[in-house]
Parts: sequence; structure tokens; C-alpha cells
Amino acid sequence: MPGARGIEGATIYIGGVNAQKQAVEGVDYELSYRADLASLSDGLKGSVDLRLLASNTLKNETALAGTLTDQLGLPGTMKWNGLLTGTYTYGPSRTTVSVRYLGSGRLSNFPSTNAQGVADEINHFGAAAYVELAQNYDLKIAGRNVTVFGVVENLFDRDPNPIPGLFSVAYAFGTTSQYDLLGRAYRVGARFRF
Repeated sequence: MPGARGIEGATIYIGGVNAQKQAVEGVDYELSYRADLASLSDGLKGSVDLRLLASNTLKNETALAGTLTDQLGLPGTMKWNGLLTGTYTYGPSRTTVSVRYLGSGRLSNFPSTNAQGVADEINHFGAAAYVELAQNYDLKIAGRNVTVFGVVENLFDRDPNPIPGLFSVAYAFGTTSQYDLLGRAYRVGARFRF
């Protein structure tokens, strides 16, 4: 319009563009075993269940605006993660021990000469394992099936790995979501149906 000032009366169209591409490859493993202990020896009672779940990430790359970033082995994208669970069942009682494993890795995949790189001698963090102990007991109360339980999470009170802050809040000191940040915790309760 002749004599118009600013953008009064204009229409502005804004749209999002997802220009990022991510490629992830890996292999998941699962092993399980169950045995009645009486089949091993007449004096043994109950049964044991063992289960192992493991993930091996082989590739984790992000492409944005023609730049390829290798994220494999960084905090939150470790090459190896796993869960081992063992349960002993005898009658109405179930005792379970679980071990959650988070593999070791690097703080940065940029070369140490890069502005975002980290010196080679400190560019690593160690693996972590957390142990959980749970006890369940099935009861009949007023004709209803009730399970009472107790759980100790992070049984050995393991601290999170000291991972320094890098380029986002997600990597603040030891606080990636995979690590236990509370320390040892206790839960007790009951499960039942109406």
C-alpha cells in the first residue's frame, strides 16, 4: 500500500522444518533360564529364574545442516547397557535381585583440538552398576489376593558418575537420566484388586 509503514496488515507465515536426521544401529540380546531346584537336588525347594537383557549400540549419528555428529559412547548413549535379574520363588514368597549396568564412555567425540573437544586424558567416564533387592509375599486377606512387598533401590548407595557439564543441561554433573540421583531408597506397599 502506498504510504504504509511497518508491517500493519501484513500476514506472516511461519512453519517448522525438521532438518535433522538421526541414524541408530545396535543389537539387543536376551537370555533367560528357569529351573525347579528340586530337579537339581531333592533337598532343594523352590525355583530360580534368571534373565539377562543387554543392548550394544553400534552407531548413533546425527546429521544437521550437512554436519555429521557421532554421539556413540557419550553420556546417555553408551555402547553397552544391560539388566540382569535373578528371582528365587518358594511358595508365596519371591525374592528378586536386579543389577542394572551402564557402560563406560567419552565426554566428547570431538578431537581435543576442536573448541568443543576435551583433553584426551580426561575424556572418559567409567561404567556404573546399580543393585536392587525386592521381596514379595502373596497373602489371602478377607478372601482377596494381596501381595505385600518391600524394595531397596540402589542397595549399595552408589553415587552417579561425575560427568561434567558440556553443551546442554542434560549433561550437568552426573545427571543424565540413566543414573540414580537419589541414592538408596526404600519402598513398601501392597497390591490388590477390588
